[in-house]
Amino acid sequence: IVHRDITSSNIFVERDMRIKVGDFGLSRLLVVQDNNTTSASNGFVWTGPQGTPGYLDPDYHRSFRLTEKSDVYSFGVVLLELISGLRAVDQNRDKREMALADLVVSRIQMGQLHQVLDPVLDCADGGVAAVAELAFRCVAADKDDRPDAREVVEELKRVRNRAVTAAKE
Repeated sequence: IVHRDITSSNIFVERDMRIKVGDFGLSRLLVVQDNNTTSASNGFVWTGPQGTPGYLDPDYHRSFRLTEKSDVYSFGVVLLELISGLRAVDQNRDKREMALADLVVSRIQMGQLHQVLDPVLDCADGGVAAVAELAFRCVAADKDDRPDAREVVEELKRVRNRAVTAAKE
């Protein structure tokens, strides 16, 4: 299932800290088959782009090909919101940086990640930088340059484990 609307407002944290995703109104089923008889057999579905501005996969928007990596892009934007404290879209920013992904990618490419990090974050243990790197990979313009969802989960687990280990020391 591709959610098509992964946003910070559609991710819920329960009292026991379990995470849930809500609002599956735009979701689509990806059917991957062994033979090449359907448009979905290569891991994508042809569909008109829908979703929330700022979170929408630009590759999907251009090609109308919805893939599992479309949600990875959107999740990358959520990660960028978490580390920057900024909105996914802000019309008060420069036109080229109105979308948070464009702003942060630009700063990372110029070696200026520190300019967009939320100052309340403790960057000493490297966890924020690791999440920034993961988010950067998730919001790659070309879907083939993005990690898949399993890789994202594995990297987030590694970041968490390093943070737990550092906290114990």
